[in-house]
Amino acid sequence: MKKSFSHIIVAMLILSSCASGVTPFDFGSEPPQISRATYTGTLLKQLPRSKNKTVISTYKFMDQTGQHKPNSNFSEYSRAVTQGGLAILNQALYDAGEQGWFTVLERENLANLVQERNIIAKMRQQYKPADGRSIAPLPPMLYAGVILEGGIVSYESDLLTGGLGARYLGIGGNTQYRQDVVTVYLRAVSVKNGEVLLSVNTAKTVYSAAISAGVFKFLSVDKLLEIESGVTVNEPPQLAVQQAIEMAVYSMIMEGAMKKIWQFEDPALGKEVIEDYIQRKEEPYEDFENIFEVLTKNNADINYLNMKAEGLTKLEKLRRRSQMYKKLRMDLERQRIEKLKNVIRKSNTPSNDDKAKGNN
Repeated sequence: MKKSFSHIIVAMLILSSCASGVTPFDFGSEPPQISRATYTGTLLKQLPRSKNKTVISTYKFMDQTGQHKPNSNFSEYSRAVTQGGLAILNQALYDAGEQGWFTVLERENLANLVQERNIIAKMRQQYKPADGRSIAPLPPMLYAGVILEGGIVSYESDLLTGGLGARYLGIGGNTQYRQDVVTVYLRAVSVKNGEVLLSVNTAKTVYSAAISAGVFKFLSVDKLLEIESGVTVNEPPQLAVQQAIEMAVYSMIMEGAMKKIWQFEDPALGKEVIEDYIQRKEEPYEDFENIFEVLTKNNADINYLNMKAEGLTKLEKLRRRSQMYKKLRMDLERQRIEKLKNVIRKSNTPSNDDKAKGNN
């Protein structure tokens, strides 16, 4: 009786804590965090500023893949990629060159904006100041000279799958991996005559991997030991779409500068950035991000940024940083060539067995 009464008291305390808004168990909860910058996002923000900002607008940037989340067990109604591509594109345009490239106009919910302006205009007509003064009308809305079109055109799942496993005497493990690819197209259209000024496309690989291990063994006739453990890592498709869109904006800026559609504020620094883009463009796609991984691992970028730079302007700091990237890539290329030479040298060097055969 006493035990049942104590159980009732504990249950009442738990229910009262729930009713008062206090969570009795807060297991596995994490506070919200500010979104971390991606490699491509950092590259986009560090671009030198434009000589003149371009007013730009985008009405739609839709998911044109028609793909649902891949599932081998049942039909999925959730989409494979995010439906918020326009929000990501506007953010990338806004961040380019630390807000130094584009004046981004709101066009996704244009009806809401126009409705709010109409409400303000009507209120000013109906309710005038007591002194009879006339209130100036709202300033005209900005209009864009360039419209961006495009979308997420493909999401190819299971382009590459594989795994590896082994088991001996009931003890073993296995690994599995999967590779998907998302592709984004972006084009700039002139409002004046409808001409397509620029058209770029980018792709981002989405990786998924799983590792598991287990034990299944009879310790005796009537005793069985079974242990299973595993972990799965999935790269978020939304993050892949974000990086693909950011890279598309970066490529569009570079291609536009090469075609003289817009110009860098500092021509000398702009020339260095364009040369860097051309060199990266000729490399395989995977190598585009590896340079930033190397920078992070070797702390070369951190050491460079910690150097004293009193009296230097922002453009001069960007120029030094660009030179640092070039030097690092040249060092990496030298190391790669040196390793290749060593491999060729070893392959051409006769082994002891070959020497013995030659002596015979």
